[in-house]
Amino acid sequence: MSNFPSSPLAGYAAAVGGGVLLGLTGAVVSTSRLPIAGVNLPWGLLLVLATIAACARAAAYALESRGAALAVALGWVIPTVAFASFAPGHDLMLVALPRTYVYVIAGFSLAMIAAVWPLPRPEHRPATD
Repeated sequence: MSNFPSSPLAGYAAAVGGGVLLGLTGAVVSTSRLPIAGVNLPWGLLLVLATIAACARAAAYALESRGAALAVALGWVIPTVAFASFAPGHDLMLVALPRTYVYVIAGFSLAMIAAVWPLPRPEHRPATD
């Protein structure tokens, strides 16, 4: 038994914080590519999309609530929308390129799939003496 207070609110706050961290790093890492035999492999985009899905699902399992996956998605959307907006210097971090559209649409879709996918039901075990 842990001595730390367990609060669902703290868990959801951590899920939102993790989503924000994913959004901050994902916008930068998603542009990483590796040229192989004349083809640019978008390894950064694939890594970020897999991480979004895994983190959203992990949060749902950890808090035993699909709402936790939505909290990760909310945290991810906040910096993503901010990076897609104009900065004061009229610069964009997420420019209108196909890889950006894939990052935004696929990232949001994977987070929503992780949120609506049912959690496994706990096994019912009879009490033993």
